Amino acid sequence: MRRFGLGFVVTLSSFVLTIAVFSTSATARKLPQQPAKQAAVIAPEAPATPAIAPALDLDVTALVRHVETTTKLIGHPARDLVAHLGTAASVTDDAIEWNVADLGIAAGSTYAYASIVAGKITGVVFRGRATLERLQEIKVRRPLQLTMAGGERPSFSIATYE
Repeated sequence: MRRFGLGFVVTLSSFVLTIAVFSTSATARKLPQQPAKQAAVIAPEAPATPAIAPALDLDVTALVRHVETTTKLIGHPARDLVAHLGTAASVTDDAIEWNVADLGIAAGSTYAYASIVAGKITGVVFRGRATLERLQEIKVRRPLQLTMAGGERPSFSIATYE
């Protein structure tokens, strides 16, 4: 067995004592306190659907129902359409005009025109603007024309004549 000299034992003891002192003082030392982390409150995101300007919004179901009801009056006396439209109708000898929104239908800027010949309705035209998505939803049993005549705001026409 190997014997260690006194110098070696003293050096080894000093080394062990130094390590013990430094490790004890490191745990006893207070570290600067960091502020407590708070949970981030994230507000829910707004729906991804872009807001539609009221002038371009359409209640497609109500509009189509109104178009179908109104075009059934072609060939009928003009007074029938006037009665149906009430105060929304602007009547002359040869035409009836109205804004569809005046009937309580969310139809943006959609207006309609009915031609009158000999006191009877001979044709009806609906014109308006909407977003392309809304226009693609319009399904009617009448000729429907979609155009980009309005530039970035597409427009539509629904026309039916006798």
